[in-house]
Amino acid sequence: MFKIYRHKLSTRFVTSNFTPGFIITFAAILCIPALYSGFFIDDLRIVSLLKGYPAEVNDISFFGLFSFVLEDEAQFQEMVQIGHVPWWTSQDLQLRLWRPLSELSHWLDYHLWGASAYHMHLINIVWYTLVLSITWGLYSALIPNRSIALIALMIYAWDSTHAMTVTWISNRNALIALLFGVAALLLHHKFRTHQNKFIYMILAIMALVCGLLSSELAISTTGYLFAYTTFLDRTKSLKRFWSLTPYALVTLCWIVFYKCNGFGAANGPYADPFDEPLRFVTMLFSHIPVLLAGQFGLIPAELYVDVDTSISTLMLLFGILGVGVLA
Repeated sequence: MFKIYRHKLSTRFVTSNFTPGFIITFAAILCIPALYSGFFIDDLRIVSLLKGYPAEVNDISFFGLFSFVLEDEAQFQEMVQIGHVPWWTSQDLQLRLWRPLSELSHWLDYHLWGASAYHMHLINIVWYTLVLSITWGLYSALIPNRSIALIALMIYAWDSTHAMTVTWISNRNALIALLFGVAALLLHHKFRTHQNKFIYMILAIMALVCGLLSSELAISTTGYLFAYTTFLDRTKSLKRFWSLTPYALVTLCWIVFYKCNGFGAANGPYADPFDEPLRFVTMLFSHIPVLLAGQFGLIPAELYVDVDTSISTLMLLFGILGVGVLA
């Protein structure tokens, strides 16, 4: 009798239209502690600039929230004193990141709530719930088995590795870029499965553009589009790859515009693949095992850059071992 009841209960849970909403709502509840974490690191600089303090760099970004160059010792000390950079920042750091939509998001925050960390964290959680909602749309479209799709949503929504992204106000650009990136992938799927209705392709291109205007992280969307075309596209001939042409052109135009206007990074935690290709490749091969170790192991990948060298080396070795086991 108990087994029959449990089976009926699990069946109702899987088939209920409220289940995805429950999973997403519970993920939002898990994020509630972030509301009380206040400002830290780059958050203080963003608030300072929105209050009217002059930016360190003059470029085409709206407010210079993600761009600064430390030109001399005096400027470095000033930036440390006002909280724009932590004291351990390299004085050779060059950072110009073009994220206009993310800048507008922070600007709107400040003009609606003032310098309220609580409300800014709340908006981050809202963005995360939107990401989970569009992710469910993608999973349900790609995974025929609803039970498996729901399990995939639970694994993704309740993943502890998302905590830093949601909690850090300055990292909202990643959430916005992710939202538009997943939307682009879902819309491309609809374009390829609904008799090639070009409205979906146009919307997918627009989503990719919005993602790129939110953060350079959105360029990773092109990798997922390529993977989709390689493994999931129902058209078997090589002609299916022509469907990627609009996205390639948009991304190429963005890269040219980005670099021609002096955006990029050097001498810091970021490695620009165009300005520092060797360093980028080196970091790529050292970070992938750590990310996999964080995904499948017990050591959070976020600790890799914040711990002693011996511990970070141990994490890297553990990650390589994990990659070998998975392979």
